[in-house]
Amino acid sequence: MHDYLNSLREHKASAEPSEAWTLFDLDSPGDTDDRVTTGNDAGKLVGRLRADFFGPKVSFVPAKLVWQPKPEGILGSTADSHEIFAVGRDLWCQGKGMDHQIHTCTSAPDARLPVFVETLKAHAIETVDDIAAILRGHKPEGPRASIAIGAARSALIAGNWQAALVTATDCFAAHSRQLNAGNWPHKSWQQAHILALGFYIAAALNILSNDLDSGDMINIKTCFGMSDAKLHGNKRAARPASFSLSHLHPYVIRLGRIALEALSMATLLTHKKEIPSWLGVCIVLAEETCVSAMIPRCISDQRFVSDTLPQKAQTGPCSNNCCGSFIVPNTLPPGSPQIAPTRAIPRVPDPRLSVADFYSHFVNTNSPVIITGHMTLARGWSPTEFWRDLSVLLKDKSTEHRLVPVEVGRFQEGQGAGVITLGDLVRNYLVSSNLCHCTAGMAPLTHYNLLGAEDESSRGNSRMSIAYMSQHPIFHQIPAFQHMFCIPPFTLGRLYPNVGAINAWLGTKDTTTTLHRDPYNNILAQTAGFKYIRLYSTSQTKFLYAEPAVRGTNDNTFMRSPVCVENPDLTQFPLFSSALYYETILGPGDMLFIPYGMWHYVRSLTTSFSINFWWK
Repeated sequence: MHDYLNSLREHKASAEPSEAWTLFDLDSPGDTDDRVTTGNDAGKLVGRLRADFFGPKVSFVPAKLVWQPKPEGILGSTADSHEIFAVGRDLWCQGKGMDHQIHTCTSAPDARLPVFVETLKAHAIETVDDIAAILRGHKPEGPRASIAIGAARSALIAGNWQAALVTATDCFAAHSRQLNAGNWPHKSWQQAHILALGFYIAAALNILSNDLDSGDMINIKTCFGMSDAKLHGNKRAARPASFSLSHLHPYVIRLGRIALEALSMATLLTHKKEIPSWLGVCIVLAEETCVSAMIPRCISDQRFVSDTLPQKAQTGPCSNNCCGSFIVPNTLPPGSPQIAPTRAIPRVPDPRLSVADFYSHFVNTNSPVIITGHMTLARGWSPTEFWRDLSVLLKDKSTEHRLVPVEVGRFQEGQGAGVITLGDLVRNYLVSSNLCHCTAGMAPLTHYNLLGAEDESSRGNSRMSIAYMSQHPIFHQIPAFQHMFCIPPFTLGRLYPNVGAINAWLGTKDTTTTLHRDPYNNILAQTAGFKYIRLYSTSQTKFLYAEPAVRGTNDNTFMRSPVCVENPDLTQFPLFSSALYYETILGPGDMLFIPYGMWHYVRSLTTSFSINFWWK
């Protein structure tokens, strides 16, 4: 590898222009749905309850595809043209993931729920028998999964929402146990899981809607409570949410997480014909319900920064003025880790690295490398200043109010996991992270930042809460963002929905990951901010106290270590001190190749936005 690095030759990069596109209209949220009979005190009480709980009615149903020019200066083909997003684009299109009948109801959001349920019923009547027959032939969980999906369909058809909620949860449990035994053996398992998610969402939306209309709060608790025990113990059971709206909020949070799982399942579909006609609106309705419940919290949250975006994004060198808003810092903080040159991951400029050379010298040898100079306008990437401006993510209500997952707190000190709006994440957490960077002062940016010494993660920071949107398919969820970047050619044409992924990682400073390894080759592209990264080769596993693999018989398994990398307990883990590692600080415009199975640990030194590409 080192001989290769010393003998690289320059070559010209070429790229062709293409258009970018955006999906969602720029409509603001609708008015509060508070239609009650005049003079009816009970009706007025229910109306106030609905308004207090749900807040203004939010709607961001996509009405059409709108083609727009890409950011000025981009020459290369952007990600919107890549096949991995084809299914995701159709998810929101009329006639695919959005049924025509549902599209006609966009002016009356409440009318979409019964149409969605009827469309789901028709699909379940047509497909469940065939799916159940295939499931029955698979051990160990096929027979139970077959019974559960049949029972869930019957409950849906009968309008027994409590039973539908419970039987959908039975489906989740059976599907999870099957994964524990190995990969799902047939695509019918995927189809059954998507149906179960639809059943759960349909039931939850009807329970919340009907019982809020009647004021029957106790029934809401009873219906959801029956599925709680079954949700705990399978992969869907999250740590306690750190957010608090009301005593109903945990049910809404759960609905949001189910909706995001439905989105994740959609990203695994490989053909457009596999998209159920109800799936897109199913996700949208669940998101809208959750977001409507969150709006009162956003308004009353003391950390809420501003209801408006900056008049003009400020770019250029970091200053107190620009750091105090939506602009991600472009300088390293004091006390950033010291990178020893002997451990530094090698860097190769893109013009000197052909795809063939990348494969032979790095992929074939399982060697990490940082590729620099690739994320340019000529290659289809928006400029660094564009990524640093977080207001880009909030350009209209249809993006600002999309639901995203969030982990709160440091690794091993996490306060919880839940869901939040993209706007809430940016305004309530990331802006504070930017402010903390400026008040802490700035360190000069050098090639490897060899001057730092103090581990900042050991310092408490009462002015900022740590929050991380990790491993989220936001580019499938909001296709308008696909024009901001390009699929790197270094994925070797192997990026497919069923054997790869494109995820976004957006969070405050001091977010960390466990030390872990994934069953993919990984290219991590840093678009804004800085991250400290350590890599350990598989030969070092004997020093890392690896825990048993999660679903070790599954192709999509991963392993993790309990060691706190930057502050290890050497009394408990004495061998860890013998582990050899690479390290680097990844900055804007850097792309890090992490070979298949290589252990890695990541800590954000500033507010950070990254995109990773998993492929095999």
